Amino acid sequence: MGSGRVFSVVASVVLLWLGVAAAQGDSPWKTLSGNAPAIIAKGGFSGLFPDSSEFAYQFAMIASSPDTILYCDVRLTKDGLGVCLPDIKMDNCTNIPDFYPKGKKSYLVNGVSTTGWFSVDYNGTELSQVSLKQSIFSRTPRFDPSFFPLLAVEDVASKFKPPGMWLNIQHDGFYSQFNMSMRKYILSVSRRVIVDYISSPEASFLTSISGRVSNNTKLVFRFLDEATLEPSTKETYGSMLKNLTFIKTFASGILVPKKYIWPVSPDNYLQPYTSIVDDAHKAGLEIYAADFANDFALSYNHSYDPLAESLSFIDNGAFSVDGILTDFPVTPSEAIGCFANLNKSNTDHGKPLIISHNGASGDYPGCTDLAYQKAVDDGADVIDCPVQVTKDGIPVCMGSINLMDSTTVAKSPFASQAAVMKDIESVLGVFTFNLTWDDIVKNLKPKISTPLSTFSLDRNPRYRNAGNFMRLSDFLDFSKDKDLSGIMISIECHVGLCWCVGIHPVAHMFVSPYGGAGVWAFSNSPTRQFSLTHKGWRVGICHLAHTPVSSPTPKLPVAMRSAVYMATALVCSVDGNCPSVLLSNHGNCSSATWQLQHAAFLAEELGFDMVDAVIKALDDSGYNKQTAQKVMIQSTNSSVLVKLKQQTKYDLVYMINEDVSDAGPSSLAGIKKFADAVSVETSSVFPENRHFTSHQTDLVESLQTAGLSVYAYTLMNEFVAQPYDFFSDATAEIIAYVQGAGVDGLITDFPATARRYKSNTCMNMGNKTPSFMAPPRPGDLLQLISKPAQPPALAPMPLLMDSDVSEPPLPPARLNNGTTAPAPSSAPRMQTRIPFLVTLAMLCVWATV
Repeated sequence: MGSGRVFSVVASVVLLWLGVAAAQGDSPWKTLSGNAPAIIAKGGFSGLFPDSSEFAYQFAMIASSPDTILYCDVRLTKDGLGVCLPDIKMDNCTNIPDFYPKGKKSYLVNGVSTTGWFSVDYNGTELSQVSLKQSIFSRTPRFDPSFFPLLAVEDVASKFKPPGMWLNIQHDGFYSQFNMSMRKYILSVSRRVIVDYISSPEASFLTSISGRVSNNTKLVFRFLDEATLEPSTKETYGSMLKNLTFIKTFASGILVPKKYIWPVSPDNYLQPYTSIVDDAHKAGLEIYAADFANDFALSYNHSYDPLAESLSFIDNGAFSVDGILTDFPVTPSEAIGCFANLNKSNTDHGKPLIISHNGASGDYPGCTDLAYQKAVDDGADVIDCPVQVTKDGIPVCMGSINLMDSTTVAKSPFASQAAVMKDIESVLGVFTFNLTWDDIVKNLKPKISTPLSTFSLDRNPRYRNAGNFMRLSDFLDFSKDKDLSGIMISIECHVGLCWCVGIHPVAHMFVSPYGGAGVWAFSNSPTRQFSLTHKGWRVGICHLAHTPVSSPTPKLPVAMRSAVYMATALVCSVDGNCPSVLLSNHGNCSSATWQLQHAAFLAEELGFDMVDAVIKALDDSGYNKQTAQKVMIQSTNSSVLVKLKQQTKYDLVYMINEDVSDAGPSSLAGIKKFADAVSVETSSVFPENRHFTSHQTDLVESLQTAGLSVYAYTLMNEFVAQPYDFFSDATAEIIAYVQGAGVDGLITDFPATARRYKSNTCMNMGNKTPSFMAPPRPGDLLQLISKPAQPPALAPMPLLMDSDVSEPPLPPARLNNGTTAPAPSSAPRMQTRIPFLVTLAMLCVWATV
């Protein structure tokens, strides 16, 4: 008899598992049923709007998959009304203290004394004026001034008509203190409303309603932290996890924290996945994963990409959960609808062009062999090398001229050389031209960039100093045999200062290889200095207006004594509404400080022509002789591109390094004369106002109408780098720039995210594109903010005018003997296959220090 029962149980389990295997066999999904995983919107789209508010539920239905299930944390009022509230303490999620300032009380919640405002102390009428608010203080509070009334379960069902309703009962035992029965309420409401899921962390509650609700209603046991005691059994949830057959007696599924499935180490890295999904499926239980939020700290393995995290739970080759409970339902909608089961071998190099920024600098120290290899592995079309020059004249790949930014120089013997050089930046620095190549490779280590460290968002700390530095020649050798469509060589020449003082009979203009430029004025005494004051006007062009004159050379500070140039005048064209200023040896000049692009002067006086150096590097590496590689050269200086157009057949890209709303006809005509494409800042496409997009400018359309391709820079995965309109989702941001703005390429710290976008299965669907893959309309969220909470209007951004683009020709580089170098041959150099994006932010010229 006993052996017969054992055989029966074993047979049942075997038959069940065979059924699961059959269901999964013909499906791409490894869920228990073989169907796609469920998307459960926790309190609606609560990552953006107050949890359980009308906006949150409505937006979840609009912006997510049409199959999205709406989730409600049910709390009971004094008169037995069931309302959706994310927290048992109403003061955490509503403005109730404003209406009932003396309503604070203390009650036992699961045996713990808890103080706050509770729904059981108020009836529905008393709560009718209370409004929901954002319960997570790191999220925007700008929607809070709108009135969001508490919604009853029936309201959610009738107003939004979701394809599925999920009711969570978190504290059934709490209500028994007040002679209230959550069981009676659930049995009653389930007769009036179709309830698809009921979950609870209390086994006794689920047992009490098992068999008493519709057979179509799934009961789900919710696991809390493993060390927490379950109220009715007094066992820990960790212990109950080992007895799933018991769970199966009263539930059809389990809801677990995501860390149950993918544990995370103390330093926030994924550990090997557990067997819990497999175990649940073998027991005949569906398993749902909780705690998904795009703006919470993700494991470093996911590179701040919430879509990558979602995919790791549903499309990893080993298992799939049966549903995801999330504050941002748009992201699992993307994952399930368009990004699961992709052909990962797709290496299409078409639009949008994926251009790395210092390699995959979001994952490894920028410009190292690891960052470049990761960018290649992640599917970048173009990898880049921002070139700096060492003391011994070796071009190296380095994301910043200041070694403090990208190396461990601060902890090296060279830290004593640190100085503040205001002609470069106002912070301490040790610069690439201070050290030789051997100094760098033998004494320093790379350091990963942390552009958002003020938000405590570090990048891959286990590898913060990993990888090897690379010279430009190393980079070129590395790239030759890789599956790339291009390489970018960025030559950054940092903006210096143009100092203006009262001009006396002789004005001395000085420049240093540190990037500084200035006017030093003297009276009869060559040692007398005049004080400088600052106004911060930005200068677009500074050039010499007269022939150099002889004059005693003053003793300059150490940082400035590399080169001195005596001039009778300097003309500075000031950006914006400021007029051009003539600094002459006869007139006066108001004291001011301007940022100066000093490339032409350095070329003429210091004799190092970076344009020719880059061309020579390409020639020496054989890129001028290949027949399939395409070389692009990028610069913020039109004079650089004009010179390159005269000497090469390369595609030329003009980088606009300031916010502009559009380009005027004259500037478009001017750019078209020397460039084939333009790179623009993301903020020039979608201007932001307090982290909300305000509108889309006409810049991309104007440039493309003029026949110019457009690349947007620089995209980052970290959610704080994106406006709220993109849902803290880097893929939604890419959709906005590619499908919304129509850019031709993306410059990004995280090439993997952009590559996956290019591989998604929802491309080119036209009117059938699902809503969660449609570009968000800029300015829409801003319009939902009530007037009292609206941020001040943005000041109009300027147009790009011809005067912003036009520059005088570059002078020839001066040789050491004081003569100028002969002009290079006008015969253009030929090239083709890898689009080599050579960025010359300005023509950079260095002297040997």
